[in-house]
Amino acid sequence: VLRRLANISGGEYFELPDLHDVVPVCRKIAADIRNRYTIAYSPPDPGAGKSVRTIKVTASDKTDARLIVRTRTRYIVPEHAASIAKRQERGQ
Repeated sequence: VLRRLANISGGEYFELPDLHDVVPVCRKIAADIRNRYTIAYSPPDPGAGKSVRTIKVTASDKTDARLIVRTRTRYIVPEHAASIAKRQERGQ
């Protein structure tokens, strides 16, 4: 369950068989945080269509270096965003 939750939310899952494995994992997490970029996306019409949307992000650079992208695989449009969009469509 935790592995699936991490995958859906864009996180990572670490299963540590021994307490001594905690320090290397913490170092990896710290390095990831220092080398992370955050981007945001606002859909043009948040109220139209499905309330659950899928996301796919890919990245590349000019040197063909291996880039790792961690993202959510989907998100739910908040109820209030959908209702605001519907009111705007009706001119309210």
